[in-house]
Amino acid sequence: MKMKKKVLITVLSFVACIVIAGCSDNQVQDITPDEVVNQTIAESETPNSLVDHINMELCENVNVDADIAVPNNFSGSVNKYKAYVEPFVRDDVLKVFGVSEQDVEQLSDNLYRNENTFFEFSNEVSGSLSIKTENAGCYYMYNPDYAEACSTIENFGEDQELDFQSSGMVKEEVVELLEEMGINNAVVKRMYALPVEYHQYIEKTYAENGMLQESEMLGERWNDIGDCYEIILTTEYDDISIYEDTYVAEDDSAYNGGKIQVIYSKDGIQRLDAPNQYRIMEQDFETVQVLGTEEILSVIQTKMNNVILTENYTVIKLELCYLPQIINKKSGDFLMQPIWKVTLNGEDSMGTNYLFKADTGEEIQW
Repeated sequence: MKMKKKVLITVLSFVACIVIAGCSDNQVQDITPDEVVNQTIAESETPNSLVDHINMELCENVNVDADIAVPNNFSGSVNKYKAYVEPFVRDDVLKVFGVSEQDVEQLSDNLYRNENTFFEFSNEVSGSLSIKTENAGCYYMYNPDYAEACSTIENFGEDQELDFQSSGMVKEEVVELLEEMGINNAVVKRMYALPVEYHQYIEKTYAENGMLQESEMLGERWNDIGDCYEIILTTEYDDISIYEDTYVAEDDSAYNGGKIQVIYSKDGIQRLDAPNQYRIMEQDFETVQVLGTEEILSVIQTKMNNVILTENYTVIKLELCYLPQIINKKSGDFLMQPIWKVTLNGEDSMGTNYLFKADTGEEIQW
């Protein structure tokens, strides 16, 4: 599987003030975050280049300790593409899973069952494919709220290994299967190992809080169900990932991003959720210049200075992505808008994302 590289530039240390050598009064001059960033970038060989990591104080209550994710061989410009969505073909999907049309029972217009596996299709512009086994509902997705409490569970968490199969083999198998289904250029964004003890902990917590009846707890059944991996993927074009999450357009219509979610156990895929695939109109594009590191940090700084902050925040990642924005609801045409996805962690909140148009810095409300 092709691995994405990052643009590597020497990581420079950022400071809040500098001593001006040679001044007769040896004064210390305060330097604003904007000036520090601009000075640092100006000293690099390419003015619009992007460092691979930044660690600095941005403004009051906001620090930056962030990785910068950009495509391999990034030149400072990207393409805006027109795109459309392509629904999944039922028979093609069934064939990938070794199931024929004669092997399935149709339960409703778009819902089919083969033994203990359910296939659900949607042909809408914002449609999707959902495949679930009867055991799919037993598993709990990774939840960072439980990460600390479950940290002592062996082999639990991101990039950990489970005994039934290596994470690398699971990744390869999932990506190959997606390709057979017509999902091209899939990339793994995150992968979590979720042992049985993790699911049992959440199950017990739900029961204690009245969210689950004790009679609904699986008990000894977990011995048969077993551990699982959760894999989060998306697709990419020009080495730029499609933004994962669903977003709401100005007319309050919801559209899927690129997020693909898979639960994989010793018995194979237990759950697969994927949006209809975006297809690029390769002959219909516009090349635009992307805001550099110093510019996007300035945009973030301005935004945070205009917000009443009740806790301390840290910018942990800046990633260049494509956001599929609907531009013609009737024809189903989308614009692949290049964006900066800015991820912040707060003291009491994790993974808050802000989206900005990568060429103008305009914030996208969603």
